[in-house]
Amino acid sequence: MSLNSLAANRVARDTATIAQRRELSRASEDTLGPKEQDVQNALSALVEYVPAETITLYLAVVSSLPVLVGIVPGLSAAKVYGCFGLATPILFAVIYAGKRRAAGQSRCPGLKLWPWWPMVAATVAFLAWGVAVPNGPFLADEGGRVLAGLLAIIVSTLLGVFGRLFAPKPEPSPST
Repeated sequence: MSLNSLAANRVARDTATIAQRRELSRASEDTLGPKEQDVQNALSALVEYVPAETITLYLAVVSSLPVLVGIVPGLSAAKVYGCFGLATPILFAVIYAGKRRAAGQSRCPGLKLWPWWPMVAATVAFLAWGVAVPNGPFLADEGGRVLAGLLAIIVSTLLGVFGRLFAPKPEPSPST
């Protein structure tokens, strides 16, 4: 999933009006359709927090690294990896703030209401997948590539599972 989608989903959840929440709570379960947990499948849990924007840019830079090292003195695979690891939460924060502003809200909801879990999970997912990119600069032997890919899949799956634990609590339904 992209950082854009993560931010958009969070802003949509934040901007749902109380009336919309009340209406949903009044509806019978039969009319709501399948619950989110039922719809969630292994593939969507696997890619839920993988930051597509950061991974895409990182792949472009890593594939160009042999040429870039000759042009930019001191550039290394580790520095590129670290920069993109730091860029992931920053990019999420910028996208999230922009989505909130577009929805007519303040850019920052405050530290208590900030969506920390998606930002941290996207960063951890990048760090796992950044090591596992094909022909990447780390773990170049076959065993290392297999281990990195396996680690990325396990980390991504666990992030999806833990995301359910750290998801915002549903608002209590109003008494009728």
